[in-house]
Amino acid sequence: MFKELGTYVWLTVCALVFLSVSAMSFGATLPENTTAALAGAATFTSDTYEIGNFSTVVVMTESSHDSAAGGVMIDQSFDTDCVTATSPTFQYTSSFTYTATAGKVYAAAAVGKCFRVRYTNGGTLQTTFDLTTNLWGGR
Repeated sequence: MFKELGTYVWLTVCALVFLSVSAMSFGATLPENTTAALAGAATFTSDTYEIGNFSTVVVMTESSHDSAAGGVMIDQSFDTDCVTATSPTFQYTSSFTYTATAGKVYAAAAVGKCFRVRYTNGGTLQTTFDLTTNLWGGR
């Protein structure tokens, strides 16, 4: 546990290579955390969140099994009403493939107004799954 006075940074090492950072001064942990295991080929889709003045969208995930190819997705929207729209349009997607070895951290430059996260599981039922979404930095 690390606390730096003035910026209030807490660093918790959750596993050997998986870490979670929450920082009041330069980042925000969103309520979009899930540990609900997914069936084979099932998809988790987060709510849509406004990016605000943050510069990076970060997804931390750990699973007992691989994702589908390109199964970790950060979608971004430039729509002015993307938070309140029933079905916002997402014009930009960053995708990554998770390999079940240890927790992984994926990041995308915040270029849109809003974002959501999707995770598509591979073909095997998960026994463990953890996904956390954060916003970091300033723009």
